[in-house]
Amino acid sequence: MTKAVLSRVEAAEYLGISTDTLDRLRACGRIVASPVSARLIRYRSADLDAYLIECRASPSSISQPRQTTTSPGRTDAIRAASQR
Repeated sequence: MTKAVLSRVEAAEYLGISTDTLDRLRACGRIVASPVSARLIRYRSADLDAYLIECRASPSSISQPRQTTTSPGRTDAIRAASQR
């Protein structure tokens, strides 16, 4: 049986992700967390389950390719190098 409230490490293990990824998901609002104090955060297993259900419903939202911006001059240089 799963605990109702999980620590940061436990929540990351529960989801099968790193603690850094968990922190990023929390920072962007994709995962709900409950602050216990200024430095202590807990995750409800029900909220983690909701996140997993959301990911299954829209798999493309799990991992979007990183969008990078390059300057026009840089783009031309990359294009020229790839044509060599």
